[in-house]
Amino acid sequence: MKSTIFSIALYLAVSLLACQDSRDEHLKNTAPDHAAYKAIGEQIPLETGMRWIETYKNSQQGRQKLLGGLLDLNNYEISDTQMNAVLQSITGLTGVAFHYGLDEDGDKHIMIIPVDASLRLWEFVQPGRIIVDANTDTQISLSTAQTWAQNYQNAHPTGTWFHFFGSDIFDEIVLIPFFTSLNIQPALNDLLLPQMLLIIWDPNLPFLGGKAKSDRTLVYDASNNCPPCAVH
Repeated sequence: MKSTIFSIALYLAVSLLACQDSRDEHLKNTAPDHAAYKAIGEQIPLETGMRWIETYKNSQQGRQKLLGGLLDLNNYEISDTQMNAVLQSITGLTGVAFHYGLDEDGDKHIMIIPVDASLRLWEFVQPGRIIVDANTDTQISLSTAQTWAQNYQNAHPTGTWFHFFGSDIFDEIVLIPFFTSLNIQPALNDLLLPQMLLIIWDPNLPFLGGKAKSDRTLVYDASNNCPPCAVH
């Protein structure tokens, strides 16, 4: 009788382990839904974007520590020439990571990094991939970008490290007739959660009296924030 009970228990244990191994193997071999990654990001109303930027600026002093140092008023921008170079520097573009960094002087940067189907930022990257520093609109090396990113992560282990936008919105952006540069604006939404807004406006119709032309200014939001990091 004891032998029978032991045999049944052993069988059940082996069966459970086999099921677990099967589930783990399934998850390991499940291909990521690249279409879903490419679709991350969307256009939002200009009024909403402007309100969130204003909330961010008004919160500069009071919430800087709470948000892990994400607040700053630097000018982050990339030209259409550099943006196109980034997008075309890899095959199988899935999206773009806008990664925070800290240089050796402690200055904050936003680095624009194209991501292919591997969903990797630093490993197994394609030769010739272009990374641009949005502070200066210039290309930087992989090693510099990786060092700055690590510096930022070390300084803000619980903060947001980067925002990922899928390639679909960039397919739209490069076709905008008045796209000459992409302005990158940190913001706080109505729930006071950190956002990154991508803004394109017609350079022939600049801000007048602090207000933008709603029909010639486009704002993109709804990025995927890391962590948690689907792209890594």
